[in-house]
Amino acid sequence: MVIGDNKWLEKVNQNYNFPCKVAFVMVKENDDSVFIVSTLIKSKSQLKNVKYSHISRNTWTSKGSAVLSIKELNNPEEYLKETLRLNDIWGFALSSKEEEKKKA
Repeated sequence: MVIGDNKWLEKVNQNYNFPCKVAFVMVKENDDSVFIVSTLIKSKSQLKNVKYSHISRNTWTSKGSAVLSIKELNNPEEYLKETLRLNDIWGFALSSKEEEKKKA
């Protein structure tokens, strides 16, 4: 699946009901793969008051994680724009064991 293609946008629409608050988190797994995930923020807090505990409990089992951004998004196009922005900034750090095996 390619970021921004029709299949990708369909998945975004399945996972999120816009408008909504979304956190984008960089996760490093125990196998050293690094990727960005997004998660719905269910807290009623204002964005500036969102706590890490409101964001994603499923990243707590990883080796490490960092919140990259928290946004209130009104539509899939805004989600796409933020995804592309973060990949542009942090893409150099993203990796997976599959990609590393291909390089070797």
